[in-house]
Amino acid sequence: MKFSMPTKAAWVMSESDAFELLNAIDERLATARLDQHQHDVLVRLRSMLEDDLDAQSGSCLLQGAEAPPVSRPKSL
Repeated sequence: MKFSMPTKAAWVMSESDAFELLNAIDERLATARLDQHQHDVLVRLRSMLEDDLDAQSGSCLLQGAEAPPVSRPKSL
């Protein structure tokens, strides 16, 4: 028996929720006193969310649909 990984993500976050989370991460990075590990984890999470949003926008273009307007969260 051959096992294959599903091609679709196990969970999906809406674009608006992702932007809200990105803004919350940016605020936390700007205002909180974090140790190096906490800082690195938040930066990595932000990077993963941004990559997913970029990939999601790109997949719309590949399918021939118009890409929705993408507004980036406020950055540091």
